[in-house]
Amino acid sequence: MNSYDSRSVILFGDPRIPGTSGTWSEITTLSEDKYEEYRNSLWSLDSLLRRSHFPYFRAACLDFVNQVEDAGERVANGSIPGSGDDSIELLSSKFIRSLLAISSLIKFEQDKSLERIQRSRGENSEEHIRATKEYSRLYDENFGYRFLSRLRNIMHHDTMEVIRFSATASATPSGNIGVCEVRLERSAFLDSQRINSSLKRDLRELEDDPLIIEMVVQSLLGLAGLNRFLRPYAYPDLNQYCSSIREFEALFKGAPGLRCLADGQIAPRGDSFSIPNHMSASPDVLSFAHGLIPDLPNIPEMDLPRYDRPEYLT
Repeated sequence: MNSYDSRSVILFGDPRIPGTSGTWSEITTLSEDKYEEYRNSLWSLDSLLRRSHFPYFRAACLDFVNQVEDAGERVANGSIPGSGDDSIELLSSKFIRSLLAISSLIKFEQDKSLERIQRSRGENSEEHIRATKEYSRLYDENFGYRFLSRLRNIMHHDTMEVIRFSATASATPSGNIGVCEVRLERSAFLDSQRINSSLKRDLRELEDDPLIIEMVVQSLLGLAGLNRFLRPYAYPDLNQYCSSIREFEALFKGAPGLRCLADGQIAPRGDSFSIPNHMSASPDVLSFAHGLIPDLPNIPEMDLPRYDRPEYLT
């Protein structure tokens, strides 16, 4: 049997030779059946994740968090307020554009998720009815999700002036500290005919305009958990894919590096080696297969408004 008659699992690991970016090593060979099982699971889960709006929603949320943190740092070093990229006007525009993306993607993710479940299980199926109820529950119990999902209509039909922010800096023995607070402008909701009296009452009862960074993180946490729970409704083979990928990753025994599935084996070629065609397992695919939700940025002293997560997510 030559080097290309067997499928294999290979690893691109930490550099071991000076002047190289990494080292390829063969972990084990595979039967044709196992190779096809792993390949189908990796391809199917990667395709599933790319079709979803949730990764883009998560990226938009983290972009907003990073924008706020970066603004705080620039306030500390004296760049803000300034001109050009450091002007209050441009900074405000960036925050608003980011919020428009977040609020639109929340709506898209819910709609597309329910559409996929309906196509997979049927409009009046138990799974579709349950999913619809759980999205309603998330809306009722998650302050950030509830108002950010309505923000899209406000921005599309009423006004783009939906934020107010303040920037302060102070000197400490360890250096300057800057804080940028971006808050939801409640008047945009209170003045809108598209918002019902119950939601307006919720806003009037607050002592101040809510911090948007808290709403963003809160909605991301809630939607991430619900998204993970509902995926098997739309994709009946999902649990099988995840089990197969966990088995695939276990072959590496925790070794650091890029996990790859190859259609051959590493073969000597003169003074070097030939690397077979291969597909890599992305961190997102591996995390999802293990049921992991990637960590959010550590925001010191963040006090998120309370909300109840469904019992199956706790």
